[in-house]
Amino acid sequence: MKKLLTKNEVCELLAISSSTLDRIVADGNLQCLRVRGQIRFLEDDLLQYLSTCGVDKHPVPMPEPRKRCKRHAAPRKPRSIPPDELPPQLRYIPGMKVV
Repeated sequence: MKKLLTKNEVCELLAISSSTLDRIVADGNLQCLRVRGQIRFLEDDLLQYLSTCGVDKHPVPMPEPRKRCKRHAAPRKPRSIPPDELPPQLRYIPGMKVV
């Protein structure tokens, strides 16, 4: 007879939480048996699941770095505009009276 593992034993072996194990079972990646309302796992099924974990069928792309919001962004340096690009009313002419 093949060895049956409890849910807690499988969680300890895989170093995952019970909710993660529930998702793995719900996705159909790992088969389980129900014995009088209790969940059990065959050791062979667990080994087969582990052998498929190393192969990534659909690699997940790395997310782009998040942009910082204006509040936490570094302050921008003011852009200096050459005097010849300023509109006439904003140009300073030496000797001009500034009011």
